[in-house]
Amino acid sequence: MKELLNSKSYKTFINFEKLNNIPRCSNHEEEVSAFLKNHALNLGLEVQTDEHLNVLIKKPGTGDLANSTPVSLQAHFDMVCEKEADSCHDFLKDPIDMYIDDDYIKARGTTLGADNGLGVAMAMDILESDDILHPPLEVILTATEETGMDGVIGLSDKWLTGKRLINLDTEDEGIMIIGCAGGINAYVEFPARYENIKGLVNKKISISGLKGGHSGLTIGGDQVNAIKLIGMLISKLKSSFNLKVQNLGGGTKHNAIPSEAFVILGIKPEDIKEFENKFEEISDNLISQYLKRESEMKISIEDEKAYDIYLTSDTASHAINLISLLPHGVNTMASSDEDMVESSNNLAIAEIINDRFKVSLSVRSSNLEQKEVLLNKIKVVSEKIGAQVSFSDGYPMWQPNYDSTLAKIAEESYESLKGEKLQVKSIHAGLETGMLAEKYPEMDMISIGPNIFGAHTPKERLSISSTEFTREFLIDILSRL
Repeated sequence: MKELLNSKSYKTFINFEKLNNIPRCSNHEEEVSAFLKNHALNLGLEVQTDEHLNVLIKKPGTGDLANSTPVSLQAHFDMVCEKEADSCHDFLKDPIDMYIDDDYIKARGTTLGADNGLGVAMAMDILESDDILHPPLEVILTATEETGMDGVIGLSDKWLTGKRLINLDTEDEGIMIIGCAGGINAYVEFPARYENIKGLVNKKISISGLKGGHSGLTIGGDQVNAIKLIGMLISKLKSSFNLKVQNLGGGTKHNAIPSEAFVILGIKPEDIKEFENKFEEISDNLISQYLKRESEMKISIEDEKAYDIYLTSDTASHAINLISLLPHGVNTMASSDEDMVESSNNLAIAEIINDRFKVSLSVRSSNLEQKEVLLNKIKVVSEKIGAQVSFSDGYPMWQPNYDSTLAKIAEESYESLKGEKLQVKSIHAGLETGMLAEKYPEMDMISIGPNIFGAHTPKERLSISSTEFTREFLIDILSRL
């Protein structure tokens, strides 16, 4: 980040680099939590941690705002760890390999972690400063947001004393978030039964190169679900050949639209030539069908090692039917905003583990009735094939406060800096503000952030100029409190 030495946001970028030198995948956050605690102690600031690895750092107010009511800055320090198929990156020990490309910071072959490491880095910058005017700060940095918001769920409702909070986990400059959807994960599974068959030729078919993306923010886009696509491809092939399925799966994170999937098939030796011709015909048709939506999609086939056990025909049929029938994508749009997704489902992961076929799904909704509609669809499909279904505890929606004093201050700040109006929206994604609103019902909250594109995918990139402006915007808001 030395190239950015002359940037007013240099300390933000340096802190981001420091964070990215520490492994911080969700559920592997002990080291980064300890780093943040020690960082605060080295600054001589008051710091608390809890059993969930959350970190609370307090800093006195400055100048004329020294005796003002405290304000909280909030961000999460875990990241979604996704990488390209040919990447050798080890997220448990390797630093993120960042580089600058024009106005963007990117990572080679992996997610960048700007979601939400940049928010943490910006808060660290303000904690380090001695020339920024601000009220007393309560900086709350949370763990394990990406896989279920475990950190904020476990957060004490006694930690924060202020009544205003700025969440730094938004990914669009010029948009302020004042509400978000709630969510719940669903888990469907049934026993995977096998049979012994010898003498088949095995082929592995892989789908890759799909856009993927955040399962809330991009669910209404043109991304194709790789798991759905592999199910479609298997069905087309099985209609022409007596195939055996040895394994199949796809997706890695409940909050990412799956961009890759695979199946291993057993084929009779005498059918191989005809099978390969049929595969080429079907794959060409699928690529042509989705070309405008997924221009980098690849469907490949390769030789696979020998097997003598395969899923029974019933097990394979149940698996294919399950991923074909389970809902994916937008369920309803908000009546108050035709561009706003109201409820959706992400068919996120399919895999065979310990002789059980398992599917994980992520349901989001800002309408409780539509959430129940989606959950019922999942139950009905699961019951049809005799699968078990269970649900996570979920997290609440954040109801918009259209009379928010903090939001009005932010709007005035933005217009004074940019000369244009700040967009005020709710989003179809889960923010920790929903859970914080439950724990601190009197808290006035907003969410802001710089332009981050491709979050939850290896194409994630952070705008440098947008980061510089967002830092200025945040500091200006603080000065008005």
